[in-house]
Amino acid sequence: MNRQEERINEETVELLYESETKLKLAYENDLKLKELCAGLIGKFFGTKENAPHNIAGIVALSMLIIGLLITIFSLFSSSTDSAATEYWKMALPIIGIALGYVFGKG
Repeated sequence: MNRQEERINEETVELLYESETKLKLAYENDLKLKELCAGLIGKFFGTKENAPHNIAGIVALSMLIIGLLITIFSLFSSSTDSAATEYWKMALPIIGIALGYVFGKG
């Protein structure tokens, strides 16, 4: 390799490094801007594009956990009427709708 080719290679490496640095800075600035725009509630649920899906997922997961707890407690309960059955009759359609929204097309 001659001297001119070495100089061109060094310049190419420098340009690539500068481009990578600029991309990293742009990404960090974009991330900070999204954090500022999201606000307090946005930090928990996400940006306005993702918030509906996140909320539906949280609702489905919460209802599933609550249902499992009610089922476990009703198994050890001495009463004959099952609160778990009533809960699942109400909760399963809601969980299904929430999961359909989260994983559905659109």
